[in-house]
Amino acid sequence: MDVNITPFTPATQPLLKQQMVYFYKTFDSWSGTNDNRDFSFEEFFVGDESDITLELFPDGNSIICFEFKQNGPIRASFLGKLTRTKKILFRKTHLYFAVKIPANYVLYAKSDPMSSFVNRFVQLESFTDAFHLFPWESFPLTDYQTRITLFQQHVKAHFPYYRNELIDYILTESLNEIEPPSIKTLAENIGVTDRYIRKLFAEQLGLSPKKIIQFLRLQQAIKQLLEQDSDISKASVENNFYDHPHFNKFFKQQTSYSPTEFKKLIK
Repeated sequence: MDVNITPFTPATQPLLKQQMVYFYKTFDSWSGTNDNRDFSFEEFFVGDESDITLELFPDGNSIICFEFKQNGPIRASFLGKLTRTKKILFRKTHLYFAVKIPANYVLYAKSDPMSSFVNRFVQLESFTDAFHLFPWESFPLTDYQTRITLFQQHVKAHFPYYRNELIDYILTESLNEIEPPSIKTLAENIGVTDRYIRKLFAEQLGLSPKKIIQFLRLQQAIKQLLEQDSDISKASVENNFYDHPHFNKFFKQQTSYSPTEFKKLIK
């Protein structure tokens, strides 16, 4: 896979407050193949003029982030799913390598329940002990593509993860209809109770089915609005909202921006 240095533009990260020196973005999967393209790898370097602030939306992703500074140790952090927009500070002259983990992937925390990591930014070792054997010394000395490979190889061997078929079924059925069936109806379709489904989501993802569905709808809406030829009405229709006002209300509740304000930010 060829990776090129690209200028950091509003289209790649719409809410960036200042310019980055460069930005890489790659979609891939945990196993090293391109079959699913579920995961997003990003890397960027912050120039020496000033720190920068990014606003992260509640799109359902969890993030593992590695921070490199010259002649200093690597700092590895875990950001759990967000239920509100969060501002994160990134330091000047530091390099960041981040892995965005989709909302429907089940990860194993070291001890605490997944719900305890919602809206939290913690050291990676507080979330999992699966990185004790990670190649910490060689990791910052390689290039972007090699870092992706090293991360994937380590995760495949040491960091258990999986997708739950029941969770995927609930999310798929809920996102494909303008009037999605209730959780109770979907549960009955597969022979379980809605209480069981809610407990499953809470234990494995840390949040309710309703919240996860909201995250994924927001993710789809943002993707639609980022397309240059997409207007707000089109985004509303293609993401199965009842009407334009309903879409406006939903988008602003999740991000604190209206779709119109968001479109202005990314021009």
